[in-house]
Parts: sequence; C-alpha cells; structure tokens
Amino acid sequence: MSSGDNHHSTFVNPTVHQTFYLVENRPSQLHCISLGGFPPPQLQMLVDGRRDLTSEMSSSDRTELTGSVGMRLILHRKELFTYNFVPTVEDEGRTLSCVSSVTGLRPFVASVKLDVDC
Repeated sequence: MSSGDNHHSTFVNPTVHQTFYLVENRPSQLHCISLGGFPPPQLQMLVDGRRDLTSEMSSSDRTELTGSVGMRLILHRKELFTYNFVPTVEDEGRTLSCVSSVTGLRPFVASVKLDVDC
C-alpha cells in the first residue's frame, strides 16, 4: 500500500489481518475512517492498545443529507489522519488499531501489524 514515498492504509474490514509496511524514520500516512453510524462514534488510533496517537492526528467530520423529502438518508464520515507518522525500529511487529466507539456499545476495532524496514 504505497504511493511514491508515502505509505497509507485505510482500515475497512476488522476480520482481515493485514500487514502495514513502513520504512524506519520515513514519514508515512495513517487513516482511521468511520462511515455511517449514529450517533457518530469517537475514533482513536492506538499502538499495541496503549500508545494513543489520536492527539497527534488531524480529524475531519462530514455529514451529508441525500434523497428526497420523506426518504432522506444521512451519510456520516468521520476520519483521523496524519501524513507524518514516523515509525521507529521499536514499532516493528506492533499492532496499530483504529478504534471506533459509541457510549454504551462495544468498540469496533480494526488492526494491522506493523512491519518496519530498517
């Protein structure tokens, strides 16, 4: 999953265990995206369930109303992203997780394993 020198990943299916290939000390892209859901969930990006990257990331939140009167559909998209995640050798083999949570419900977690080339 690369585009030139930049790497990116979008977590789509939590049942698919993927490996995310990175290069040590090279800035990389990370995206955590939630589509739909009401109320809109809170998103977190965690490394090994402990190191919280959320405050280091930007966020966007967009809601669209489509369809005709009486048959409207609310489309909600929430995203955490960064273009400057700099992996280190210590990140090798760790798990990067996108956690989507709504109060009162079990969190939805999608994860990838980090493979950092040194």
